[in-house]
Amino acid sequence: MNRSTLPASAFEVPAEWNFDTVNHHNQPIILIRFEYSAELNTRVRSLQGARWSRTLQSWYLRDIPANRQLLGIQLPMAGKEVLSQIHPVNQEALQRFIETL
Repeated sequence: MNRSTLPASAFEVPAEWNFDTVNHHNQPIILIRFEYSAELNTRVRSLQGARWSRTLQSWYLRDIPANRQLLGIQLPMAGKEVLSQIHPVNQEALQRFIETL
């Protein structure tokens, strides 16, 4: 099946779309939910990698940084970004915990 795809810069996310992140078949995915509309169905089908889940009754994409960026979903914090979010009161306790490992 040959689908035309839109470049990320040309794609505008419809306001009617809602997103949830879940695991499906042990893989992280982004659910794309909306009230049925032929136009919105066509839009979601234009996304590269978009698939329909019969069990979840929803469209979905793999939960990867490129898809999050395309849909305007914030990337999860990881690595040192997370450490900068720890309150200063707890940083000392975290450091002691790390040293005991």
